Amino acid sequence: MFTQYNGLAKKVGAGLVLLGMVACSSTPEQQVNKADADKVAARKAALDKAGYRCESVRVTGSSIPSKRCTTSRQREAEKQAARDMVDAAQGRQSERK
Repeated sequence: MFTQYNGLAKKVGAGLVLLGMVACSSTPEQQVNKADADKVAARKAALDKAGYRCESVRVTGSSIPSKRCTTSRQREAEKQAARDMVDAAQGRQSERK
């Protein structure tokens, strides 16, 4: 009786291995590329929503430009910091807050 189950177990095991091999090889490349494209599009939409922007800037003392990426909030904070620094240098209190 045990030998009957042993033979059946081997057949079921071989069937599962075969099924696994077929399932892995049947994933079309187009579906993978579409999933990747969807992920890229979602990421781009999220970055656009945050006002993400990259620009090439030249650092003082170097002729090699570097890439600088910021969000709209970061750019606004930098503008405000620059205004505050100018106002402090001129001896005025910032009223733009």
